[in-house]
Amino acid sequence: MTTNDWDHGYYAGDGYTYGYHSHTMPIRLHWAAMVQGHSVPLHGFRYLDAGCGQGYNLVVAAIAHPDSQFVGVDFMPEHVAHGRALAKRLGLTNVEFVEADFAELANAPGKHGHFDYAVAHGITTWVDPAIRKALFAFVGGALIPGGLFYNSYNSLPGWLATIPFQNMVLLEQERNSPEEAISAARESFVRILDETKTLGEALPSMRPRLADISRRDPKYLVQEYNNKAWQPMFHSDMVRQVSSAKLTYLGTASLSEIFPSYIPDGVREFISSKSDPLVREQLIDCVTNKGFRRDLYVKGRNRPLIRELSAQRDAMRFIVNPLVPRPPKDEPFRITAGGVKLSAKSAAYAQVLDRIAASDEGASYLELYRAETNAKRRNALTEVLCLLTHGDWIMPVLPEPVSTNGEALKKLASAVASGAPYESLPVPKVGGAIRLHDTFWFAYDFMLRGGDAANISEMLLQTLRALNLQLNLKGKNLTDEAEIRAEIDARAEDFRTKILPRLRTWGLL
Repeated sequence: MTTNDWDHGYYAGDGYTYGYHSHTMPIRLHWAAMVQGHSVPLHGFRYLDAGCGQGYNLVVAAIAHPDSQFVGVDFMPEHVAHGRALAKRLGLTNVEFVEADFAELANAPGKHGHFDYAVAHGITTWVDPAIRKALFAFVGGALIPGGLFYNSYNSLPGWLATIPFQNMVLLEQERNSPEEAISAARESFVRILDETKTLGEALPSMRPRLADISRRDPKYLVQEYNNKAWQPMFHSDMVRQVSSAKLTYLGTASLSEIFPSYIPDGVREFISSKSDPLVREQLIDCVTNKGFRRDLYVKGRNRPLIRELSAQRDAMRFIVNPLVPRPPKDEPFRITAGGVKLSAKSAAYAQVLDRIAASDEGASYLELYRAETNAKRRNALTEVLCLLTHGDWIMPVLPEPVSTNGEALKKLASAVASGAPYESLPVPKVGGAIRLHDTFWFAYDFMLRGGDAANISEMLLQTLRALNLQLNLKGKNLTDEAEIRAEIDARAEDFRTKILPRLRTWGLL
């Protein structure tokens, strides 16, 4: 474990993951804020990522918005070095990575300019309370009036069952490496749950959490569980702390949680009757056992006129995501909201998807609204679009002009084909990215270099051997040559028929 004074008790012994987080993309934040009555720009804005990690998420946003400026701040030199190297490799000039401590930036929040958007993804319950206070002071001072702040964090009561485990990780870490500490703590609690009943009956969600840990990226796990200051929070406590920086709670960035339909029927009316919004929100967290929140705060509501807000909503376009299959016919669309599993009616949602899929350009909100003759479904259209977007069946489209940033994408694909660890392909048209497994990345790079789609299988075989990678199918590494060849041929065909046409439609080839 680290013993540096500069880490403030945060585990800084290893870098974080190279993930992509769709909820933090400007277009998703724009849509979530709009639905809740606030307006933020989609062109010519400035965007701050406070605690940007390796910076890949910020690079995805910068590729999609070449007319806007992005600044990522992190106190870990490894993260900043990676972000800067990646931006330089891709030739991006609209993104900057800064090595800095929130404790220092709180005293000079405008040092790196002022911003329309600020995000802090997942870190505010990982850091020391004094650093959290400094982070909020920095963000509050750096945002312009009307600016939007996204703050996601581990929340209570959803994390209650994990508190004993995390405390045991810290105890084990006193004599073991961070990875060994997690493994030892998990082994101890699995044994306790298997051999006794008391803890499992008191904390029934501990067992599924331990199972989830066994499947997670080790880089995520050490950042999540090995921090001395790790402390999930109730929403009301977080709101009070954020408000000290002149930031007011707007609503949620989780599109599945904007509307009350995800609240269980038996308590929905009771909770709605509470006059205090903090009480309402915290009761919802309790009844859904919410363990992760994505809060939106504003530095002053800008309250756009109703007609202006309606015009923005009507112009929003959506396209289908070809990588996320629909549920089988007559089966519901299953969507997670907090700790609740929603089952949405198949016919209504499938009809909206059909209308969006009818054109490569998708459909606008206004077009979908006019196509619907049922008044009840018309009134529910915004909610349906939010839920389909949350489930990744559809993606909102950026308004024109959109730059494909082709040279940056070529360089990025080349880097992945050479072994870079990125899993999400930027799609500027949708202001975000789609998740691709490595073989699809290799095929994309091959096509960008002028390859023939008929030769993708042979290229994949050569690339996998060159990078010493194994094919994995349903959790099993393939070793039989015939099985490997069959799986490669299947993936090549999937790329040709499902991915390649979309890449061309989106201007990525």
